[in-house]
Amino acid sequence: MKQRIRYLKIFGIIYVFLGLILFFGLKYQVNKNFSKESLEQLIAGRPVLMSKNIDFCKSGLLGEPKVGREYIKFVFGCQDGSKSTSTLAMNAFKDKSIVGVINEYGRILNFDGNLSESDMWDCSINGTKITSLNKNSSVLEASTVECYQFENEKK
Repeated sequence: MKQRIRYLKIFGIIYVFLGLILFFGLKYQVNKNFSKESLEQLIAGRPVLMSKNIDFCKSGLLGEPKVGREYIKFVFGCQDGSKSTSTLAMNAFKDKSIVGVINEYGRILNFDGNLSESDMWDCSINGTKITSLNKNSSVLEASTVECYQFENEKK
């Protein structure tokens, strides 16, 4: 019985000691290696090895965010009649301007280039055509961005 108690005490001391080493060692590693820049690159950076998206009608984000009316819906229509619909929460966008929202959506889907400057799409927000005059205005909640391919697509 005394042998068992002695064994359990030694095991407990070793266990607590290794636990403390692991806890403080990992905490040190996280503090040493973590940076806001690398986190931002992981979240907002473009993937290098993923192929570029050139057809929004064949790709989209599925699911509906549960954020009430704080969402933006994207509808992309192509010449062949296909359509893609995606809905994202407003808190996914840092830049809440029309151009910022459209470019961020293009970044999420890995579009090659700035979607707002692309000459392949004719876009409107809540039925109002996006022009150079209103492209820097803020997006309202529960907005719908609709983009349709031009008939004579420029490549």
